[in-house]
Amino acid sequence: MAGDDDAERSPEDRLTTVAALLDRARTADEPARAVQALVEIAQAAGALGWDLDGSDAEPVAATLRAMATRDRQLVDWAVLTVTNLLYDDDPGEVVDALLARSGYQLLRDLGDDADSRLDPGHLADVDAELAEVVEERGLAALVAQRRPTAIPHSHSWWFEPAD
Repeated sequence: MAGDDDAERSPEDRLTTVAALLDRARTADEPARAVQALVEIAQAAGALGWDLDGSDAEPVAATLRAMATRDRQLVDWAVLTVTNLLYDDDPGEVVDALLARSGYQLLRDLGDDADSRLDPGHLADVDAELAEVVEERGLAALVAQRRPTAIPHSHSWWFEPAD
């Protein structure tokens, strides 16, 4: 799904992609596109150093809030299905699942989850499955290597659990 070849795309370009993916998920009955949108959201945040509180990032944050408000059920569904990526033979899909979870968390951190029907237990289940698959498949080193720079530690699914 996500590729290193597009790592230099601007946050604004990524938002255009997010809008197209959400539109396709909504209108063409391709719900997996919403998961791809969450990956793009995480990559847009990464391009901004994961700081969407700064004035430079405000247009991006405002656009993300509007998209999430419009497609709340779709992004809620998407985060619950990121675990579908975990069972592909490609370990890169696991990284995409982690990115999608971070994209969803970013939307929550922006304060746009008032209409969400998800409770913390739903997200805890997703996070537990992410951690379990990373451990079972021995992907901790790959995850550490591909973990986005400056990702907040609150995105715990990127970090090995402390003993």
